[in-house]
Amino acid sequence: MTSGSDLDASHGDAPRGPALWEGRATPGPALAKLLPGVILLAIFAALTLLFMLNPAPKYLRIRGVGGWEQYPLDPGAAMLLPGAILFILAVVICVAVAATMKAVRQRYRIDGRTAEVAADGVIAGIAISDIRRVSASEVLGWQRVRITGVNRQRIEMLLGAEDAVHVLSVLQGLGVPCGALDAIELPASKPRLATGEPVRWRGRPGLASFDKGRAISVVGILLPFAIFVGVLLWLWGSDPEPFFGLMLTVFVLTLFGWPSLAALITYSGRLRVWLFDAFGAVVVTDRRIAWAAPGSGHFYRELMLSELVDAAIVEQRGRRAWIALTVRKGAQDVREQDLRGVPDAEAFLAAVDLRAR
Repeated sequence: MTSGSDLDASHGDAPRGPALWEGRATPGPALAKLLPGVILLAIFAALTLLFMLNPAPKYLRIRGVGGWEQYPLDPGAAMLLPGAILFILAVVICVAVAATMKAVRQRYRIDGRTAEVAADGVIAGIAISDIRRVSASEVLGWQRVRITGVNRQRIEMLLGAEDAVHVLSVLQGLGVPCGALDAIELPASKPRLATGEPVRWRGRPGLASFDKGRAISVVGILLPFAIFVGVLLWLWGSDPEPFFGLMLTVFVLTLFGWPSLAALITYSGRLRVWLFDAFGAVVVTDRRIAWAAPGSGHFYRELMLSELVDAAIVEQRGRRAWIALTVRKGAQDVREQDLRGVPDAEAFLAAVDLRAR
């Protein structure tokens, strides 16, 4: 990553080339990063109010083998801990708010020489030839695109899904290794069946759409939240003194609450799609394969049949099958996409009808 003067030097005295893509930050993912802090700050504020309304006890009661034992306690010292934690958290959140406001003001630019991020008059960029890795991750439906250079320099772009796909396409065109474009969930071009669009096949994959990779990922995402809830249940199930129960709750929120909420917010989009895959439906029409959300029936993903090169059954278990789809995105971009838990797979393949095209 380079500052404005370093960036100019990397370009030499020649002016920058024409922009291949320009855009600005999408506020959504930047604001989403604040949600765990805002939630925890609200909880801490409520706990602090309870501390003020319930004076600290003069004795610390601990249940031992022979029953309850009391130890003298300085109430003033006991009141300092929640206040100190609240103050530290408030400072951290203020710093995070300042960083978020700066991120919202960012502007992005890619030309034939560099990828740039500009904010408050400061330009940071990485030369195209120095880019070693590009990755995209979803945050509440938006995309965070990270570009990493040879010396671990990194710039970050906060974008909508369509802009993220455009950025990755531009970088791929410049010879930069990028993640798969189909890893970014784009909304279907038409969320419902178009007029005169016949349905050839419809089925529900069910829980069979969860492979081992998804199951392990779900456990990893939900584990911090499960630990957080489990510790709170254990804490209050041991019948603590109200004051010390609240004080330990503050500690548990600080230790487990932040990472668990952050994990849920960061991967909520991926969890939503996986749940839709399990409880929604797959529809094959004369022009596309579409995935319909449960309840509303809106299409949240689609694959045009014109992009489908091949479809074959990989594994059959009872009435359900694992089907591998070969998809062509562009002249040289051919990739595999798995469709698991397909009921009546032969009827699905007949509906796709590759031989007729």
